[in-house]
Amino acid sequence: MLIMEQGERIDLGTVTTDTMLNKKGVRIRLDSSRSVTYEQVEEVPVKDEYNTIVVPRRGEYRLVLADGSKVYLNSESELRFPVVFTGGERRVYLSGEAFFEVAPDAEKPFIVEANDVDVRVLGTKFNISAYGDDPTVMTTLVEGAVRVSSEENGVEAVLKPSEQLVFQKEEKTAKV
Repeated sequence: MLIMEQGERIDLGTVTTDTMLNKKGVRIRLDSSRSVTYEQVEEVPVKDEYNTIVVPRRGEYRLVLADGSKVYLNSESELRFPVVFTGGERRVYLSGEAFFEVAPDAEKPFIVEANDVDVRVLGTKFNISAYGDDPTVMTTLVEGAVRVSSEENGVEAVLKPSEQLVFQKEEKTAKV
C-alpha cells in the first residue's frame, strides 16, 4: 500500500501494468514487478511532503527514492519518506526491516530513524531490522560505513563491513 500525504491510498498489490503518476514535480512509476520509483522532474516543492509505503505479511517491495537510493522492504515493514529530499539531510523513518543502497551525496547525509535508533549513513549498503514487537534493533553493514546512535540512551558506534550492532530496547544497551 502506498499512502500519499493527502491520504490517497494506492493498493500496490493490484498494479498489473506499469503506471506513471505525476504529483507536484515528482514522477512516480508503479510497476508490476513490485517496485515503486520516484523521480524529481521539477523544482523542489515549497512544503515537505511525505509518503508511506506499507508492506503486508509475506510481502516484499522495492522502492527507489527521488535521490536514487534503493530500499528493499521486507514483510510487515513500513517506510515513511519525503517525496523529494530538501534541506541539509535525507531522513527516512522505518518500522520493520529494510536493506538500503544509498546514493552518495556528501552534502546531504542519509539518516534512517528506526524506533529509538538513528543510523547515519557513511557508506552505501546496510540492513536494519526494527520491528515494533521485537526486543532488538539490528543494523548490519555490508559495504561502506554507518554510525548508529541513540541519543536518548547514549549509545553510539561506527560499523565496518560485516559488522552488526544489536540494540536491546528494554535494557537500552548495544553490542557489536
